Amino acid sequence: MKILAVAIFVTALATPVLAQPGPGQGMRMRIMDELNLTEQQKKAVNDIHDKAMRDAIERRAQIANMRLDVRKLFTADKPDQTAIEQKLGEISRLQADAKVQRVKTWFAINNLLTPEQRKVWKERLGMGRMDGMRRGGFRGRMHRDAFNRGFGGPGGFRGTLK
Repeated sequence: MKILAVAIFVTALATPVLAQPGPGQGMRMRIMDELNLTEQQKKAVNDIHDKAMRDAIERRAQIANMRLDVRKLFTADKPDQTAIEQKLGEISRLQADAKVQRVKTWFAINNLLTPEQRKVWKERLGMGRMDGMRRGGFRGRMHRDAFNRGFGGPGGFRGTLK
């Protein structure tokens, strides 16, 4: 009986936390509400956002795997500088692609909006923030978790060179 009571209590505490929107979703939902989108616009925006998120997830996984490859190259008996530089270049290209995709997503959504909606869109998250994206957009996610902090050369790795 005690176990059942504890399980119910823990579930009651956890449910509100699990129901919370993920990072950035709360702001996105508020902005979408402010835009007063039609049902057709809502569906189109959700489709654009869904595709962008799926592409971003895939790209981040590719980058994470490439970083593991670089770590392995650095820790080899005889690290190959050319191979390491080539792999880092591939990572940089994927990161640049991610930035370009964010801009394309912004314009895809912007093109769905009426002139009145575009005013709200630009004020709330539009072009006025593009130069400030470093705070949480283009660079924010990459710098928040320890795994994605970059390399900093052989000393930046958690392993050691042989």
